Amino acid sequence: MVHRIGITLFLLVFSASLFALPADSAIRFGGWSHHLEDEWVDDGPRYNESHGGIGVDIGLKRWQRWQMQLSLHYMKDSWNQDLYAASLSFDRPVELGVDKLVFAWGATFGVQSRSVLEDVDLQFVGLERKVLPLVAPYLRVGYDRVYMLMTVAPQFRKVTLNGNSRFEMNKPFFFWQLGISF
Repeated sequence: MVHRIGITLFLLVFSASLFALPADSAIRFGGWSHHLEDEWVDDGPRYNESHGGIGVDIGLKRWQRWQMQLSLHYMKDSWNQDLYAASLSFDRPVELGVDKLVFAWGATFGVQSRSVLEDVDLQFVGLERKVLPLVAPYLRVGYDRVYMLMTVAPQFRKVTLNGNSRFEMNKPFFFWQLGISF
């Protein structure tokens, strides 16, 4: 399974780079987070807040002041399990009048394969791999080609209370990652 995902990501990166138009591409790495909610089950795993990510943003198109990128990323998720994400990102730089200062706002839309914590009557059962939507606003702040990307995104879990199961979206987490544009 992991090999198929890796091969698919490689082919997507390679084929998209053949058709890339003049928009910024980048490599992103690292990844740190702060969860705005404590763990909700006492016997479950603790949040991972250092994600060891690596990814690529392939510049696809630039129009007026907007740019579009295909983003492909791997990292460890909140439960220290593999997370794979593919998305389209749109951002717009804001001119601040300071040479080489980078400030842009945008959003990313895509899918992610990640783990979701499952509990029954607030007792930890396990982690379940799910493919979930990825929708997140972000800010990109930096100097010249080096930047930090910051976002806020929701945390998901599978809850079973009194025999009824459902997925819940809980308080979000704050996430930041470093990047280099080229």
